[in-house]
Amino acid sequence: MLNRRGIKTDTLCNMCNRLDEDGAHLFFKCKEAKIAWRELNLERIRCALTEAGSARRVMETILKLKGKEKLTVILG
Repeated sequence: MLNRRGIKTDTLCNMCNRLDEDGAHLFFKCKEAKIAWRELNLERIRCALTEAGSARRVMETILKLKGKEKLTVILG
């Protein structure tokens, strides 16, 4: 969005060096992020969040989680 507004930004992912990093990549799609989700035993939830389609849907999905899963995703 910033690029569309003419604001120059560095979009290189600091974790995997992929170009054009965005929020979905940073939290759900980066190979390093995927490792963290797997180690937390939350791969199923990561996949659901990846498919959510918008930041609002991601938050709604997280807020519907129960107990420890919700806390782990939020604080992870």
